[in-house]
Amino acid sequence: MARLSKNDISRFSISFEEVNKLNISKDDLKGITEIIPNKKYRIVVSNGMKRDGSRDRISETIEGSLLDAVERKKQIKKDLDQNVITADARSKFEDFSKLYISYLEEKVKNNQLSATTYQNYYSILEKRILPYFKNMVVLDINERDIEHWIAVLGKTKTNTSDREFLHPTTIAHAYKVLYNMFNFAKLERILRENPCEFVHKKPTEAPDEKEYFTLEEMDYIKELLTTANIRLKSAIYLTMDTGCRREEICGLKWEDLDFENNTIDINKAVVSNYVKTNLDIPRVREKDVKTKNSKRKIGVPKVTMDILKQYKTFKSDMGIRVKEQDYVFTNWDSNKVLDPNRLTSEWANFRRDHGITKKVPIHGLRHSNATFLLSTGMPDKDVAKRLGHTPEVLGRIYTHSNMEDDKKLLNVLEEKFYGDKNKFKLESICSIIAGNVNNEYETENYKLLDYLTRERVMKEDVDSYLEPCKKYLLSQFPVLEIFTYNDVTNDSKKFNEKVNDFKNFMGDKTEINPPDDIKKIERIDI
Repeated sequence: MARLSKNDISRFSISFEEVNKLNISKDDLKGITEIIPNKKYRIVVSNGMKRDGSRDRISETIEGSLLDAVERKKQIKKDLDQNVITADARSKFEDFSKLYISYLEEKVKNNQLSATTYQNYYSILEKRILPYFKNMVVLDINERDIEHWIAVLGKTKTNTSDREFLHPTTIAHAYKVLYNMFNFAKLERILRENPCEFVHKKPTEAPDEKEYFTLEEMDYIKELLTTANIRLKSAIYLTMDTGCRREEICGLKWEDLDFENNTIDINKAVVSNYVKTNLDIPRVREKDVKTKNSKRKIGVPKVTMDILKQYKTFKSDMGIRVKEQDYVFTNWDSNKVLDPNRLTSEWANFRRDHGITKKVPIHGLRHSNATFLLSTGMPDKDVAKRLGHTPEVLGRIYTHSNMEDDKKLLNVLEEKFYGDKNKFKLESICSIIAGNVNNEYETENYKLLDYLTRERVMKEDVDSYLEPCKKYLLSQFPVLEIFTYNDVTNDSKKFNEKVNDFKNFMGDKTEINPPDDIKKIERIDI
């Protein structure tokens, strides 16, 4: 201990003799500054270095004597020493995990890590990693231990009825956390190598074929929603029509809704988490949207905006004062934001109550919206922008949702390679009814005649088959009788105009049932 000199106390209003009587040393005075003589002092205690390289200091102001300041400084240092978490290569993994969690908590406090990511890591560590590794010595853990742990996870049953064992993606996420922990051990010079790097078969994510609703099924759900409560109806309509994430729907405030232009502004999210950690993080809280691409303004169908207006009126009628800064989706009796998990459970109950067996969770409505948009032929970049994705992410996530496009391709293949034997262009059907076979649709017209007569109809014989084929087609499509009128039959321009009119509700190609009795279309000798 360095000896105290008169020069050391020159900045304090106390004599050298008094300091010696109080047994105050030179080290005791370090970090103490007198603010008001013999009355107020500032204390600064070093807590080492932060992980970003800056100094970590604890400062505090105290009223009292110099001796009081010295005693308070000693207490601060004692508290810091007791709270220091250390670990080395010979530590048990459980002790090392506490050091890692402390590191994550510091990153959260410095805004270098989101609270959601921290909670996910904390939960995975508690549920998937510590039960296996906690009593092992950090230095002794090798790739064989990790490979065995991966195998154990693969045989671990879940608590849900949907799947018997842990999903490969769950295992891959747990492996990622363990990998990051050992990388941290290298950073802290606890280990020279990361044993995860030597694992032969590393677990990988395996995305599920996510179920989604077709357009017809979404229309049916909207019919069922007419009897649902107005809050659920509004939220589900909005989700199906916009493809927004659950957290984005719950993060909407009335000021984000533009009823005049029928748009919504996605600029924040509300998340919910039941994981209990060392940090005091609210269970339901507002946060930034998932990525920078997630901030967007999108159009909403007027029908859905009208339902949201009804919901707003309902809240006012219930005696709740609704302000523009309030969240749209709240508890029934207040403007407190709705827990997103509550919305999830209400949707699950709705599916159960209406016998909807298709396993489409609330996030599946987003997939349903995306699948529908992609099936319409809308460019990927436009769909991605509306959903808050990049085109690259869109392609990776929705490769499983291409069944509608695949059906279209199949129709093309069948038509080009095998022919759609019982479907013919409306122009050909109308041409035969009009008695005008040798027109611009001649090739298709003769194919239809061959199909109906089960013979190869030649041009010199066409008149013999035309009348019975015409009568048969009129029996199948009475509405096309207009094509027997002379003003249509004899005017190609009017003929094509009428065909285009009928296409609006009959389609470009129409299915024709073959005659069940060949005698219905026998050749007429003329």
